[in-house]
Amino acid sequence: LNLYKTGKYEEAAEGLSACIQADPKNINACTYLANCYFQMRKKNEAIVTYWYIVRNFPTNKRAFEIREFLKRNDSQY
Repeated sequence: LNLYKTGKYEEAAEGLSACIQADPKNINACTYLANCYFQMRKKNEAIVTYWYIVRNFPTNKRAFEIREFLKRNDSQY
């Protein structure tokens, strides 16, 4: 998270991807990875990752918040 907080999104994304591969149910890592993509202007990757969160954690409060984001930012919603 330090890499993310200091704006080193590329490096943070690499570490978060590895974390998710080890633990696909880590919603925090998934959210930060999606946010990294968004900050790096990789909108498609961000949207795919946000959808992963919505589909895999449908009852989580964060998933509800992400749905609102997707409504505004994903033309396929």
